[in-house]
Amino acid sequence: MGVLPGFSGIAHRDAYRPYDDYKEKRDSLCCGHIVRELEFAIECDGQVLWVQPMKDLLLEINQQVAGRKDEVADKMWQERYRKRYRALIGHGLAINPKAKKPDAQTREPQNNRRPITCSNT
Repeated sequence: MGVLPGFSGIAHRDAYRPYDDYKEKRDSLCCGHIVRELEFAIECDGQVLWVQPMKDLLLEINQQVAGRKDEVADKMWQERYRKRYRALIGHGLAINPKAKKPDAQTREPQNNRRPITCSNT
């Protein structure tokens, strides 16, 4: 492609896997795409306990930001949102531990889906 290697801003993007290969860039995932992934996790993976509150949090933040001229969450709320976000990510990681490699003798099929909780934010 040749477009992103020279890009110096913040790329606002979807979760298309090849974008992960551009290590030099700063990026943010589109909230609309994240909400769609969360809906999939609820409907197809039954991840309601942590995913529904995460979806609600993102929509709450979006609603607050949409009403502001600067399109930034109110400073008073930023740390509160961040704490709730991190707690939900922690909960999701706790109930979805990393899959162990199967024993060579058992060769059980593995779920190849990338967990939605891959965030380190």
